[in-house]
Amino acid sequence: MEGLSKVLEKALDILETRIICPSCLGRQFALLGHGVANFSRGLTILDFIVLSAHTTYMEGEKEEDREKALKILYAAFKSGSKLAGTTLEKIIGKEGDLYQKFEKDYGEVCWLCEGLFSRLESLALKVVKEGKKVEFETFLIGCVVNPLLIEREDCLRAEYGLVWGESLKSELNREVGKIVSKLAGKGVDFNRPDVVFLMDLVSDVVEVKASSIFVYSRYRKLKVGVPQAPWFCKNCKGVGCDECGGSGRRYETSIAELICEPAQELAKGVGWKFHAAGREDVDALMLGSGRPFVIEVKNPKIRSVDLKLLQEKISEGGRGIIEVDSFRFSDKEEVRRLKEASSMAQKTYRTIVKLENEAIEENLKVLEEQFSGVNVSQRTPTRVLHRRTDIERIKKVFSLKARKIDRFHVELLITTQGGTYVKELISGDEGRTKPSVAEVLGIKAECLELSVVSVE
Repeated sequence: MEGLSKVLEKALDILETRIICPSCLGRQFALLGHGVANFSRGLTILDFIVLSAHTTYMEGEKEEDREKALKILYAAFKSGSKLAGTTLEKIIGKEGDLYQKFEKDYGEVCWLCEGLFSRLESLALKVVKEGKKVEFETFLIGCVVNPLLIEREDCLRAEYGLVWGESLKSELNREVGKIVSKLAGKGVDFNRPDVVFLMDLVSDVVEVKASSIFVYSRYRKLKVGVPQAPWFCKNCKGVGCDECGGSGRRYETSIAELICEPAQELAKGVGWKFHAAGREDVDALMLGSGRPFVIEVKNPKIRSVDLKLLQEKISEGGRGIIEVDSFRFSDKEEVRRLKEASSMAQKTYRTIVKLENEAIEENLKVLEEQFSGVNVSQRTPTRVLHRRTDIERIKKVFSLKARKIDRFHVELLITTQGGTYVKELISGDEGRTKPSVAEVLGIKAECLELSVVSVE
């Protein structure tokens, strides 16, 4: 049993120079054996040392061997071994001066953790108290500890060549988590916990960080002049100036604010993000089945938001501007899929176009033929060059249907790949989009109205 001898030898070396609690002793050998806590592992190691020392004391022929055995029992006793205490009691008796010294020394503060692992219950109670302020079913524990403790453990392992240990933080998080789970009746989730409790043992506070909640729906935009995202004044950057009338904004509100602010209020969160499948221009409508989106509410105190009430509040606040479908809970993965699909999904637009010359039916038929399954090259439009990189995009136009309204106006129903600049597809943007409606017809064409009628 060379391996066992090696473990006991290293553990004994540690005990001869330092007082170390069972948890910290067991943690140095955490990778050896499974299914027990480090505290129990440490006690087991101490018990083996006690048995070995007691054997030496009983069978030792030399007085120096017997004295050394007593010192080992004393060290194990100071480190928390009750077996060592009862053994010493048997050997030297309760009334002896040496025993009185042993009894006084029992439970001395661990050199490595400074008594941290004797406070597990109180730490867990503090976490549970903070947990009552938020709604959650699953959790995870994290911690910030004095860097000196980590440095001590690193030095200890380097000094004695210990290669089987785990980190102090890992054990602390796990053991506190076990107690919290039992006291609060909640489960630990290592992948997607509802909340993370961060025990800052330096500042003696517990921080609570709730993971975001996600809610999916679709919106229809019924009024032009409302951007999808907040649009601040470019002159003052939101501070307020004469140009924006002191509001700091170019537009009073946005689709995102009308939708997300009621969600944040109901969830009692501290921030939000609006994830949509693309966006329409500020002067465009979003009709038909609506545009898919996901609301993300950050650090919410309430997770079981009443989704019917949320729909009612949004409808009330956005009356005449937006409509939303019924909601359902979502997740971060759906946000990712939404973003990935946005640039590829088919979208159908209804546009009213003003032509420079009279619309001719034959030319409109040619237009429909030219834009049936065609790839279009688009450089970043002139109107957004100030805020977007000038690059070329290849987008597919699946179909175009043209209907003459009067001599100089036509209605176009265009189905295209997501991310297509439809206004520039019509005007050509001085040759930056090819082909374009204007190029095919050979005349100037201007988009007067634009509505999104379908988003896959």
